[in-house]
Amino acid sequence: NVRMAVLLHSERAWAVTGAVARAQSGGSELVVTTLRPVGTTQRVINEGLGASVHRPQHRLQIEKSGRATHFLHVLQSKAPGAPDLSVAVTEEAGRYVVRVGAAVVRLNAGDRAAGMTVA
Repeated sequence: NVRMAVLLHSERAWAVTGAVARAQSGGSELVVTTLRPVGTTQRVINEGLGASVHRPQHRLQIEKSGRATHFLHVLQSKAPGAPDLSVAVTEEAGRYVVRVGAAVVRLNAGDRAAGMTVA
């Protein structure tokens, strides 16, 4: 049983709703959507101020235990309050088909997959 994790840091606290996490910094907002694996656990840890850190840090920790071998995320940077782009993923013939707004990205699936197309 392998435990995998992805870590992201922000100066402001992350807000998590389901598979979507968001944090604002300055005049922008980062939106992180976890598409795969399904059923991840998302935790926010306030790391506070460390000896070498001049601003507080908040860690977003996205975790999955079990047979998962990889993560698939979409990151959006936008103005706070601006609408999110629609994000969806499907699987077909050994590929992930990721739709972000009007864009379509096809990624070969698997541990050692190489290649992709963008339309």
